[in-house]
Formats: sequence, C-alpha cells, structure tokens
Amino acid sequence: MESIDNRFKVSSLYADGQTTFTLSARENVPLSLVLKNASAYAQAYRLLVDEGKTLVIKAEDIEASGSELFERIAADAKVLKIGNAGRPLTAKISTHDKVTGSVSPFDDMSGEFVYGRVRGTFTGYSMNKMLKLELSTDITFRGDLRMSITPNMEVWRGAPVTELPYYAKLRSLLRNLNEGHTLNITLEYQGEHGLSGGTEGSSFKGKFENAESLFLYVDAAREISRFTGQSILFDDTETIGGGEIEQLIDIASMARREYTKVANQVTWPIAFNIEFYDDAKKQAALLQAKESLDLQIVQAGGDVIQVFRQDVQMPPKVVRLLGVSQKITELEANNGEPNYMCEVFPKDEFSMEIFYRTTDDDIEEGR
Repeated sequence: MESIDNRFKVSSLYADGQTTFTLSARENVPLSLVLKNASAYAQAYRLLVDEGKTLVIKAEDIEASGSELFERIAADAKVLKIGNAGRPLTAKISTHDKVTGSVSPFDDMSGEFVYGRVRGTFTGYSMNKMLKLELSTDITFRGDLRMSITPNMEVWRGAPVTELPYYAKLRSLLRNLNEGHTLNITLEYQGEHGLSGGTEGSSFKGKFENAESLFLYVDAAREISRFTGQSILFDDTETIGGGEIEQLIDIASMARREYTKVANQVTWPIAFNIEFYDDAKKQAALLQAKESLDLQIVQAGGDVIQVFRQDVQMPPKVVRLLGVSQKITELEANNGEPNYMCEVFPKDEFSMEIFYRTTDDDIEEGR
C-alpha cells in the first residue's frame, strides 16, 4: 500500500474482525479534510490541538483529498482517527500509606505520551489492559498535574471467580487508593527518568467504593466456590445490593466456621418447634430446667443460594446455641404427635455458632 503514496509509512492490524490501518507521514503531507458536521467535533478538535488527544471522526462525516492512499482508506473506513505521534514511555506506580509508612509497588504501565500546544497526556495500561492510567500535565511540566485510574473488569465476565486474572493485584491497588493512600508515578523513557508526580491521599479516597463493594462480594463468592466445589462465574451485568453483599459475606464466614454471635447481636427470643418421643412431659421438664443448656440444631438438607444470579447448593447448616434457657410456650397436635412451640433465651455466657456441615462432621441431620 505504501507504493500508492510513499510519503506514508503504513502498518495494519487485524483483530476481532476489523482491520486497523496506521498511516505515519514520513514528511509534511498537505491534506484537505472537509467535515460535514464540524460543530459536533469542535471540542474534540480543540483537545487534539491543545493536548494532542486523538480525534475520532465517523467516515461518513468526512471528505478527504490530497493523497490517493489516504482517500482510498478513508472511503472504506468506519472511523478515522487523527492524532499526534506519541513517545513510548513506561510509568512506574506505587502507593504510600502515610500512617504506616508502607509503600506498595505495582506493575509497570506501558503507554505513550502525546502533547499539543498547551498540555501533554500519558495514557498507559497494565494487567492485560485491565487497568488504565491517564496523566495530564502542563506542557511546561510545572504543576497542574491531573491523573485518573480506570479499571476494566469486563475482562472477567464469564470467567470462574476463582480464576480471575490479576484479581489480587487490582484489588490491592484500588483498595489502597480508596483508603486514601498517596499514588506516586514516575515516567521513564528507555529506562531514564522523565517525570515524577503524585497525588494526595484525598484525591482518590472514596472514589472506588463501588469497586470495593464488588471485591467484598467476589471474595465471598471465591470462598463459597472453593468450599462447595461448584464453579461460579463472574458477572458484572447485574446490580448487587448492599444486603446481598452482607448476606454472602455471612455465608462465607459460616463456610470457614467463623460466624459467631453474642447475646446483644441476636434478636430474642428464638422460637422453633420441637417434637418429643416417649415421655414428652419428662423431656419438656428437662429442657425447661434452670441450668444452662447447649442446643444444636441441624438443617435437614441444605439451602440453595444465589451468587451472581447462579444457583449454588450448600450443605446442611448447623446452629449451636451455647448457654441458653428454654421455655415451652404451646402444645399442639401434629398428626397425632406431640409438637411443642419453644422459645430460647440467653444466659450470661451465651454464644451462637452457625456453620455448614461437612463429611468430616459426626452430626446427624434433623437433630
């Protein structure tokens, strides 16, 4: 294609069913570009001139002349992108916790620095383009430094939650920024220092609350997937409420046997039905003794919960009430069997444990 107009160096890339041609002028080439809808591109054109940011134009909105090669490609294209030639740079980033003094380095970010009459902008990516950094500075490199960090979690969509690439690194960086850690950046060209800058901790503090909530949910989903041996696929297309997140965190803590409550964290009384065999009155009297009782309730069959709108079968749940008193409140007929309504109240030493039964537990269901 360069033989059509050797004033341009031409490179092409085919990906996802589309071909991208890149034309780099070897010399000044006079071209005529006529926009049919110029007002729609006024702001983007200003950013091209002042900051060097790429101008994207719909092919249907442009008429090009001055180069046969340019005209041919523009005639068949969907969009035309015009931008300044960038300089390849590498951004080295780290976060600094001023409270503890801890410094956490992260993956280098490769990108390009482009500039216009007023400002220059570095755009770089890391973690297989899951993280984008944009840094804009006055062309004199004196003050007025602007930064943005953008995660792209769509890459995870449809992948098992236990196999999300770069999950730990991305979570660590965004959590640090969300907690108010300082972000430090150094731009290097071919290993030589070019520009350094940083943000105050307040710059990103609280900016990634939604991401933090998602990480809490995914952390719990990963634990449940490993505990049950069932695959759970990541899905960022559904809105997850705060109540759903808290519920899944509780379930995960039950899976690792760390879910406990004390008396002031439980709504009293706890009521349930109990069925006696043989001498019901004697058994009821034992339950209502003044001494402190330990009760264990085992679910008959496990619940089916939803994680990312996918059904997950859980094993039977075990509830242990340690240090309680019990009161029989009502006796009812239940198919001819004595069925009592009971209420449980806490003693001073009360605690409650809830966990999921595993094959290693010597516990019977429904007891």
